[in-house]
Amino acid sequence: MKKIFYFSVLSLFLGCSPKGERKESVNIQTVERAVEFNNECDCKRYAVEHKIALPELDDLILLSDSFGTGVPGEFDHYRIVNARVEEIRKKYDVGFKECYKKFGDLDIVNSACTDEEVRIRAFSKAMRLVKNNCRGSNQELVKYMAVKSDDKLIFMFMSVAENGMVCISGVSEINPDEILSTDCGEANVKMAEWEALPEYKIKLQ
Repeated sequence: MKKIFYFSVLSLFLGCSPKGERKESVNIQTVERAVEFNNECDCKRYAVEHKIALPELDDLILLSDSFGTGVPGEFDHYRIVNARVEEIRKKYDVGFKECYKKFGDLDIVNSACTDEEVRIRAFSKAMRLVKNNCRGSNQELVKYMAVKSDDKLIFMFMSVAENGMVCISGVSEINPDEILSTDCGEANVKMAEWEALPEYKIKLQ
């Protein structure tokens, strides 16, 4: 009778032991959603959210260019920039290292991900286009601004020719690789037209 009682008590004790609780706790899992890096902008957002310092674009472009022109001191400058960039890369966390391996930090830093970045990229293209056009026609670019037309930006550029004539050119943000129009005339007339343009105040560079 005592044996049966001891066995019942022992069974009850074992049944109420923390073993069941441990078993239940094993089934509780914390699942973290994996970060997906589908493009350079995903990586750029990750860097901003996690306060990851990235190299300067000019430094990364310098390192991506090949050297060997023989300019004195060129290699020393390259070496200094390379050391600076490598020191920053050492601090990339595991998540951003995945981005770095997949896309490269040059493409990530240079990616246009926000409306402001897209606009600045378009303006930079338009500026290069107009500068090249000015060089080909012996003109000097002197002013620029943005105006808004039908909710789209038009980048306006003023240039002066050797004979004193002034030209005003327009380039759309939609197609920054093509000059929409160029109108040239007497300086006083073109200056008055320029002053009458409704400038749209935004950051262009």
